[in-house]
Amino acid sequence: MKPKNWSFMKNIFQKIHWVPPRKWGHGQRWMLIIDALNALLSMAIVGGLALVFREPMLFPSLGATAYVLFAHPHEHQGQFKNTFFSHLMAAFIGWATFYLVAIKMGGDHQVNVLDIFQTGTLQSQMDGIWLYVASPAIATGLTLAAMVATHTEHSPAASTTLVFALGIFQHAWQIGIVMVGVTILLICGAVLNRLAGFEPESIKHNKEARIKGDHSNKT
Repeated sequence: MKPKNWSFMKNIFQKIHWVPPRKWGHGQRWMLIIDALNALLSMAIVGGLALVFREPMLFPSLGATAYVLFAHPHEHQGQFKNTFFSHLMAAFIGWATFYLVAIKMGGDHQVNVLDIFQTGTLQSQMDGIWLYVASPAIATGLTLAAMVATHTEHSPAASTTLVFALGIFQHAWQIGIVMVGVTILLICGAVLNRLAGFEPESIKHNKEARIKGDHSNKT
């Protein structure tokens, strides 16, 4: 039985864009629950593996990626290619920028953001300029340009580049760890979305093209 205040609350949520402005039935409400459970399960799997192997496979931008994969699986940003290569480019650009700008130009004594949060001090004002301003700004700009130029736009990757550009991850081998986390999430997304009835955009496009081709042959 529908709650009496559902229609009233639905209208409020639609006005503030908490839910899409479409006719909401039991199916749509169930999909909200399924999307949330899929995101919860996939992040739990990545976090569990990170705990078992004691590697930082789970990092902030994966949360945003999970949202794109499960809430908007058919959009351009949710495609496998876009997600994988955007995070890869973002991680490399962030690491290279931190190494060249914050370390080489800022000095070998440069600390990362987490160290600064713990100690509350910088060794010099220039350390803060290189770490807080130059490195993340350059890395973000280059990451955006790389994604647009290669048509692999995936906005959560802009957060991945900051993880490296701010020195939270400082080593090149950590790019591989990050990509392991991304790959696990992509596999979880593909499996769980298929179980929920969603098809990857590439498969959907191929099916539509095949149907059109069959129709053309018949005519």
